[in-house]
Amino acid sequence: MMTTMPKDKLKILSIEKAKVMVLKVLAEPEKFKQYCEECAASISSSMAWNDTSLATAQETVQRANELVNRISPDGNIQNKLPFLRNVPAWVPRKVETLESSRK
Repeated sequence: MMTTMPKDKLKILSIEKAKVMVLKVLAEPEKFKQYCEECAASISSSMAWNDTSLATAQETVQRANELVNRISPDGNIQNKLPFLRNVPAWVPRKVETLESSRK
């Protein structure tokens, strides 16, 4: 269930989460990407579900990354063309064999 959050509360929440992120990045700069993702996810999950736990933020990041992998151009082709899951495993090898015999 989505919650509604007044703009002033959102601003305060965003500033608090950003401060925490900056402190974490200063302590461990090599984890910059992780802390940025957790910060954004924490703000989102706080707004959406009024849940401020780190576990929820981390799960939000994980699910977002899984979604991106499914829909991104670099993702598995079978996610974009699901009918390919039904093609027998030997077909790509057969196509490779035909291509090499044409050379």
